[in-house]
Amino acid sequence: MTRKAVSIVLLAALALTLVAGGCAKAPKELVIRYSTDHGSVQASAYGESEVMAPKIEELIPGSKVQVYQGGALYKPIEAMNQLVAGNLELAGVDSDGGGWDPYCNIWAIPMVLTTVGAHAEYPNGTVAKALEERMLGKGVRILGWMIESMVGGAMAPERYLEPEDFAGKKVRMSATLTQGPLIEALGGSPMSISGADFASALQTGVVDVGLSTVGGWNQVRDFAPNYTIFGAGGVFTDFYMVATSEKWYSQQSKDVQAKLAEAIEYYCDEFKRMQYSEDMLAYKQYGTQDPSQPGMYWASAAEVQAMKDAIGTAIMDNVLSKLDPAAKTLIDAFVAEGEALVAKYPKGTHPLEKTDIESYRTAVHMDAK
Repeated sequence: MTRKAVSIVLLAALALTLVAGGCAKAPKELVIRYSTDHGSVQASAYGESEVMAPKIEELIPGSKVQVYQGGALYKPIEAMNQLVAGNLELAGVDSDGGGWDPYCNIWAIPMVLTTVGAHAEYPNGTVAKALEERMLGKGVRILGWMIESMVGGAMAPERYLEPEDFAGKKVRMSATLTQGPLIEALGGSPMSISGADFASALQTGVVDVGLSTVGGWNQVRDFAPNYTIFGAGGVFTDFYMVATSEKWYSQQSKDVQAKLAEAIEYYCDEFKRMQYSEDMLAYKQYGTQDPSQPGMYWASAAEVQAMKDAIGTAIMDNVLSKLDPAAKTLIDAFVAEGEALVAKYPKGTHPLEKTDIESYRTAVHMDAK
C-alpha cells in the first residue's frame, strides 16, 4: 500500500472515530423535584438550594434538581400523597405530615429532647429507625432527617412568656396532636397553619401569636419582634423527613439509588451545622435578657417550669388517645430515649455545639436578614 493510501485509510478511521464519539449518548437528564414548605429566608431554604441540590447534581450525572419551597408545588400532606403515587421524587416534610400519618406527631412531642445533643442524636436512635420502617411500608422512603431549629418558641408583636399570656389568643401551630393540647392547656385556640402561610396569617390577624422556629421568625420579625424560647425543644421538636417516593426510587439504577442516598446523608450532616449556626447567630444578634424589650428572650428555668406545670399531662394524654395502641410503645420509647440522650449530652457537651458559627454566617445568609 502506498504512503498516500495509508494516509487516506488513517484519516478515514479517524473520521469514523470522531463520528462514533459524537454519536455517543450523553447522560439522560433525570429531573428530581423537591417539594417543601420552607420559607425562602431560613437556613433550610439555603441548604436545600445551595447544598443539597448541587450535591445531588454532582453525584448523579445528568440530574437536574428543581427545588420548590413555600408550598409552591405541594403542601405537606399532598406532597406525601404524591410521593406514594410516584408523582414526586423528593420532599421535605415535618410534623405537618401528621394529617397523612398521625405518627408524624411523635417526634414533635415537646419537652423531651431538651438539649442540642439530644436533638442531634435522634436520627441515629431506634425511634427514628422504627418510623423509617413505618413510612417505607406506606410507600415513602426516608433518606435522612433535617434537624430544624432547636430553639422553637412563641413569636408575636407582644411578648408571650407566662401561661396566662396565651389565654383567649389564636395561636398558630403545625403539629395538631402535640401543639394543639399544649395551646388549649394554656387557654388558647390552636390554629393549624403551614409555615408557608404563617407570615400572612400573623399580619392579617388570623392568629395573634405563632409557635415556630428561628427560620419562621426571620419571616415575621419586622412585625413580630418578640420571640420567646422555652428551652431547646420547649414547644416542639422540629425534624423534617427528607423523603423519596419508593415507587420512583425502585425504578432507578442501583448507582442512582446509592448516589442519591449519599447526597442526602451529606446534606443532612452539613445542614445540622447550618441550622445550629443560624440559631446561635440569631441569638447573638437579637438576643435580650430583658423580656420587656423586643428580641429573642430565653426563658429562665422558673419560667419554663411554670409553662410545664400549666400544660401538665395534656400533650401525652391527647397523643395517646388519638393514636392506635401500638403507638404507645413507640411514644414510651421516644420519651425514654430522649431522657437517655439528655443525660448523655447535657448542654454544651455535644460536638455540634463546638461548631464555629461565624464560619457559617455566609452560608445561612445571616447578614441579609
